[in-house]
Amino acid sequence: MRRFLTCIFLFALLGQYQAFWYLDEPRIDESPTNGWFAVAELGLAPVGNEFKPHRVWNSRDLGLIAGYSFERVAPVLQFELNGWNNLVNDEEIHEKALNIGTGIHIYLFQKRVRMSISGGLAIMLSNNALDDAGKTGFYVDLRPGALTWPIDRHISFNFDFLTLNFVAPVLDGIPLLIIEYRTVLSLQYDL
Repeated sequence: MRRFLTCIFLFALLGQYQAFWYLDEPRIDESPTNGWFAVAELGLAPVGNEFKPHRVWNSRDLGLIAGYSFERVAPVLQFELNGWNNLVNDEEIHEKALNIGTGIHIYLFQKRVRMSISGGLAIMLSNNALDDAGKTGFYVDLRPGALTWPIDRHISFNFDFLTLNFVAPVLDGIPLLIIEYRTVLSLQYDL
């Protein structure tokens, strides 16, 4: 675990150096500063509640985000299918929740960096030994910094190196709390 965290720290330092070099470049496109946008994303978490070396990804997330951008700030709606692995009596169980919420994106450096926070309802979609599908809790998604590369006037690629996602779809009885440290790749389309 210590080796894994050291690698993440070194990669983050290298990424920061490259990010500042990237941010100094003049922006060649004239992307719309205000307007509607949609984002399709894939989130992968190599580490979750417990680290299993044989498992490549502890959780997988597919999401859609829609919002309206006001130059530096954008309120958003977020829909996310969140799947994770749990270990129960040495048996791996795949569970899912649907996250539906609102949030805000804050843009920096000519929209080359995006910070965001969102939260809302987490609805359990799968049964497990203690809980039935349909139970509702909450989720909070923190994204401290995503780098954005414009592909053309309306499409851009976003890379969140490290995000933090708290998902608690079950709050009664024995609460179910999933903590994910994710890497998120996404494509954004500006309308």
